[in-house]
Amino acid sequence: MNDKEQSQALGRIEGKLDVMLRNQVRQDEKLDELDGRLRAVEVKAATTGAIAGTLASLLTSVGIAAAKAKLGL
Repeated sequence: MNDKEQSQALGRIEGKLDVMLRNQVRQDEKLDELDGRLRAVEVKAATTGAIAGTLASLLTSVGIAAAKAKLGL
């Protein structure tokens, strides 16, 4: 392999490496975007779970109190 062929091969390798690096940057940006979206979903799920748990405990307390009152306890 002469110098010209080596230079061409090196140029092709550098070009492919540049494409790979651009793809990596794009994937990193997409991952950051998805991470932000997932974080928002997780926060909303935690909030919804806390509200549902609170309502369930309140309704249970009211139900028990009503049952006790009805049974005269």
